[in-house]
Amino acid sequence: MIYLARFGKTFGPFTPDELASIRLEDYSWILDSRKNPQEWIAIDPAPVLQPHSESEIARHALVFSPHFPTAIRGKLTQVQLERGTLLTDESQVRLEAGSPIQLQLEGRPAVRAFIEGVRFLQGKVTYLLRWGATDAPDLHGGALAGSPRM
Repeated sequence: MIYLARFGKTFGPFTPDELASIRLEDYSWILDSRKNPQEWIAIDPAPVLQPHSESEIARHALVFSPHFPTAIRGKLTQVQLERGTLLTDESQVRLEAGSPIQLQLEGRPAVRAFIEGVRFLQGKVTYLLRWGATDAPDLHGGALAGSPRM
């Protein structure tokens, strides 16, 4: 039998057929009791690369809209699993909350995202961005975590 775990809680047992219909990304660990030795294995492996120092992180981003002829350059900050902030040097809002966008970091493939909100910070436009967890930018590893989705 196969067991899954997340946040220290165990779920299962599951048969291999049942496992095919389960979203494995919702879990952190898997244990197959049919194998020897029986040990928990991480579903989401540890990152391969070590984080770079803060000064080496590539943060320059380009945001463009698939529906409007608009491209905005800025600095991507406060990156989390499903959101981040784009700081611009612009004083005029060019994309509104809810706008779908493509986010591109320094020539890497663009990923889908959307404008979650717009704020002004010291007279400059700041866009609050949201993306799917698999599309989260990996600022330390030098690549995007997810596959290109254009």
